[in-house]
Amino acid sequence: DPARLQFREPEDIDLPDDLPAVHADHDRLMQVIVNLIDRGLPLEEAVAAPRLHLEKTGKLSFEDLLDPDDRAALLAAYPDAEAWPEPNLFFGGVHTARRRADGHLEGAGDPRRRGTALLV
Repeated sequence: DPARLQFREPEDIDLPDDLPAVHADHDRLMQVIVNLIDRGLPLEEAVAAPRLHLEKTGKLSFEDLLDPDDRAALLAAYPDAEAWPEPNLFFGGVHTARRRADGHLEGAGDPRRRGTALLV
């Protein structure tokens, strides 16, 4: 629902070691970091993975592309959660770039914002 979108001033955050420098709000950033570190996803998949948004009121929204077991657990904890059928700009954008431990550069643009990464 575009009327519900909230635009906030983004922050640039530079993470140490093999993590990407990112341009995002903290909740979106943390979801990408969890995807990278805990789930071991490649950078592009970590950025594109389904996201959640929990409002201060306790209302949870999520992109309904989760694994069926994860979806069931989420709805058990938040039965009134709002499922969005596909990735949406409502869940923000995270654009990333990093130098991997092997020295190679890589980047990923968030498809929710039609982002791209190009090495030249």
